[in-house]
Amino acid sequence: MGKRQFHSFIALCLIISMFSVFGFTGGHKAEAAHDLVNGNQFYTYDEMITDMKELAAHYPGLISYKEIGRSEYNRPIYAIKLGKGNANVFVNGSHHAREWISTNLSMDMIDEYASAYTNGDYIGKYNVRDILNKTTMWFVPMVNPDGVTLQQYGLSKFPSADHWKLINMNEGSTNFQRWKANARGVDLNRQYDADWANIKNNKSGPSWSNYKGTAPVNQAESRAIVNFTNQINPEMAVAYHTSGEILYWNFHQTGSWKERDHKYAQTIGYMTGYDLVYPGTNPSGGGFTDWFIIKYKRPGFTPELGNYAGNTHVPVSEYPTIWSQNKYVGLYVAQEGYKLYVKSPRYKPEQKVTVYLNGKLFSYEKEPFMKNDRTYVPLRGVFEELGTTVKFNDATQEIKATRWDRTITLKIGSKTATVVSAKGTSTITFDTAPEIIGGHTVVPVRFVADALGAETKWDGNTYTVSIQDYYVKYSHIKDPNPVGVTINGVKQNFDPAAHFYGYDTVYLPLRNLLTAMGATVTYNHPVVTAVKDDKTMVINLELRTVSLNGKYIYFNRPVILDNGTTMLPIRDISEAFGFDVSYSPEERMVYVVTPEAAAEHPEEAPAAEQPAAELDSPAEAQSFEEQPQAVEPAETIPTEEAPAVEEPAEDVEAEESVADEQNTSKESENGQIESQSVPNVEETPLVEEN
Repeated sequence: MGKRQFHSFIALCLIISMFSVFGFTGGHKAEAAHDLVNGNQFYTYDEMITDMKELAAHYPGLISYKEIGRSEYNRPIYAIKLGKGNANVFVNGSHHAREWISTNLSMDMIDEYASAYTNGDYIGKYNVRDILNKTTMWFVPMVNPDGVTLQQYGLSKFPSADHWKLINMNEGSTNFQRWKANARGVDLNRQYDADWANIKNNKSGPSWSNYKGTAPVNQAESRAIVNFTNQINPEMAVAYHTSGEILYWNFHQTGSWKERDHKYAQTIGYMTGYDLVYPGTNPSGGGFTDWFIIKYKRPGFTPELGNYAGNTHVPVSEYPTIWSQNKYVGLYVAQEGYKLYVKSPRYKPEQKVTVYLNGKLFSYEKEPFMKNDRTYVPLRGVFEELGTTVKFNDATQEIKATRWDRTITLKIGSKTATVVSAKGTSTITFDTAPEIIGGHTVVPVRFVADALGAETKWDGNTYTVSIQDYYVKYSHIKDPNPVGVTINGVKQNFDPAAHFYGYDTVYLPLRNLLTAMGATVTYNHPVVTAVKDDKTMVINLELRTVSLNGKYIYFNRPVILDNGTTMLPIRDISEAFGFDVSYSPEERMVYVVTPEAAAEHPEEAPAAEQPAAELDSPAEAQSFEEQPQAVEPAETIPTEEAPAVEEPAEDVEAEESVADEQNTSKESENGQIESQSVPNVEETPLVEEN
């Protein structure tokens, strides 16, 4: 390459670099390598589901999704949640089959807004993190999955028995590019109860377009949207359609109500460049935003995306322009929706908070929240996650939480709690008393730190609390002196031997113990199966559960892995198998008698000198029932002084509950073990926060 050629090459590279920096590389988001959603494509129902799941996995705590209903052909209709605030706004798309580019836009908004929230970025003038900490945006990106699928793929995705019906509704054509309706031939945006009887230009029967059905909201898709809207109770709603670059915003508003909504519409029109539609004296109704406006008396908008496309979809080539026109609309609606919320009777001065426990994202039915500058968390959820057993006395409203090193006693409505530990007895004072909200006891997060000796770190930018429990440093202290074990009078030579762990609990090597009992043992992490005679025991080491012939028991103490050997607490094993267990501190010996041996030789069963597994130190015996449980060690993280953030507590079981009831669990449909000890008050099934 000559010098002139080299200089020309360098100049070309500089030009390409400049084009890249200034965004002239083609496509609307070339600079954002982190994007998960590609809106600039032929976008299908399956692609939406794939992106939805990836977004939820990528942004835990910020994005989640749920099924809100099924289409007429049984396709799930999904709502996607973005944000952490108590105020709700609602954005939906693809009411009409051929208008699926509105799904592209909805999914792209979710992706872009979540990325900006996580990175602390602004989009235009909008502080995304602040907006989404105050407001939750709900999206139903595809209201009409059947219709979209029919428009995009034709008959191939539908039962052959229904093909003639679909062709007949399409006036004999097998080309479904113009299709608007759902797959039953009902126009979903003529299904809502807003002057439904007077809808104009109605087809007489099922058709590819403009048939309103035999009654309002009698299609599965419109029912799902009405029910969901009623549940989230949004402050504003946007229903995206195509085409023509116009904005519908008015349906029978009058006076100050109309003036307010007109101002919002003007702002959206300015952002998008779309012309506002001013309806006449008798507008045709039946649309989603028509219904929303007259039912809720709140702002509802219907932007028509893209240049007028006639009876087909807007081409994907227009998507970069559509994004550019609408990228601020969702944030504006969320921002203004929060303002409406604050002025309304619906206002609850709470801010949702994200909590990490020992570096793991905390998730529970009752979400942490902030109120009056205090952060509240559900007591049961946090305490049990940190290895603490929680009991509730309904008669006295007293809560007792225990684990190896301490017992904590507190009372609903009282601002003091008592902590009994190896260091003695101390009193903790709350700024606000524990209370029960929606069936869950909530406490200030500071109480968790004070009661368990943990530390908290607060991030005001993300409303995040990190709780680091330094107690785990001590939970696996191992007494170097082994403990002997005798089973049915025969001394065992376990390797490794039984030991005290923590301060007070004797652990035995699981496989050696079960083999000594004559059981056949198989291991498939995290499940250990032991079979003896007609009894089968299944131990889940992660869930800390034991199933013996279908009866479930929960281990109150952690599983310990010692140099590759699984060690379990002898007391829990004995309860699971029904062994008679005693401990002699003088001999430093655990005596185990199986039920069969005890029945054959009752006179040889040793007297229980001490409970087998509870000592303050290896030299002192204590009652088994008084001992709390431990947690496994976790890495420590640096902490900063948290503000006066405090927390709520969760539902807890009655203290006088029978031990079997406290420990009995059931197997859920997905194979998980669900605790049965404490029933929770059910919350709204679709909106956990409200």
